[in-house]
Amino acid sequence: MRIFFSVLLLSLALTARAEELIQLALQISDGYHRAQVKESLKDFEQQHPGVKVELLSYRDGSYISLVERWLEADAGPDVIYWYGGSRVRHYAQKGLIQPLNSVWSSENYRKRFSKVAVDAVMLDDVPYAIPNAIFLWAFYVRPSVLDKYGLTTPANWQQVLHACQVLHQNNHELFALGSKTPWVTHAWFDYLNLRLHGLDFYRDLLDGNVAYTDNKVLETLQHWKRLLDANCFTEKHRSYSHGQVLPRMYHGLAAMSLASAHVEMELPDSVIEDLDVAAFPEIRPGIPAYTVAPVDVYVVPSHAKMTQGLKSFLSYLAENELRAPDNMYSERDLKRDTLRPGEAAILAKTKQLIAESPGSIQYFDRDTPIGLAHNTPDVFIDFLEHRDVERCARELEQLRQGAIKAGLFD
Repeated sequence: MRIFFSVLLLSLALTARAEELIQLALQISDGYHRAQVKESLKDFEQQHPGVKVELLSYRDGSYISLVERWLEADAGPDVIYWYGGSRVRHYAQKGLIQPLNSVWSSENYRKRFSKVAVDAVMLDDVPYAIPNAIFLWAFYVRPSVLDKYGLTTPANWQQVLHACQVLHQNNHELFALGSKTPWVTHAWFDYLNLRLHGLDFYRDLLDGNVAYTDNKVLETLQHWKRLLDANCFTEKHRSYSHGQVLPRMYHGLAAMSLASAHVEMELPDSVIEDLDVAAFPEIRPGIPAYTVAPVDVYVVPSHAKMTQGLKSFLSYLAENELRAPDNMYSERDLKRDTLRPGEAAILAKTKQLIAESPGSIQYFDRDTPIGLAHNTPDVFIDFLEHRDVERCARELEQLRQGAIKAGLFD
């Protein structure tokens, strides 16, 4: 009897060791997203019988603080959904997430992912994450509205100002803007800086190395003021959220909207068939067409054991349903099996803009400390009203100085 129990216990121990458990922490948007993710994890487990993935899902704003706690405490999930760019580099520099050279080299991901995706996960040419989805910010355009007044999609600064003048004279606006969603103002500040001063300067600014009273920032704000003075934006922009202003495009009252890659999901079929995607126009000749393209990623905390099962799971994340790099859609947003007429062309154009991007930032509130970015929308929205360049610059600089004193750039 004693021998029997010993054999039984040994058998149970071997069985327990045979199944590896991986914990995945993920932000879930809704029930559909959860069901789709679980279906994907089930598919992985069927391909790898010795590995089980436990999904830890979160939906509220506490997720960011949880991630920080997991990494700082040296305990928590094995794989964590996170944000690319400076958020990855920050934790890589602190040694809190693992380099993933072995996974990347074995699958040759440097050549298979776009430059935007690769740049978002690198520190000193070492990959620290697996890209999941890219959300390109670009102009969504109704060509018929422009064509009605003898206009085409603006390709440069002069064409932008001319289009603003013509449309305003006809009680329309070039750009639909809903600043009731405060953070959308970041995209305008992002692109104006990128088109005027390039990627390196703007990254220095977001990293806290340049004062917001710098002449280059003043020039950016002066260009923004020129757009305001030229009546380029929705007049009552404070009355609309980012989504609420889209009907102005439905009804032909606005020709363009600076938005992320899912705006077309909210547009009716008749508008989709008359929709194009365009890069932010050139302002200063010679400055490359850098993009604003947030990349969602997966990271592995330093405390996790890099087993063969975990490597297989990371490769699966890079190859299968949970990933959509170079794609305007995230798996949690596309709830249809087929694209509507017109959407395939939008998807192809979006992929092209991402593939051709010479470099990218994530987004203002992802590439600068959140403690700073939390307050900047109020400054920008006020600027849209008072249009005082010097005042806006001073207020932004006060926020930067406060962030420096608080150690937020450390």
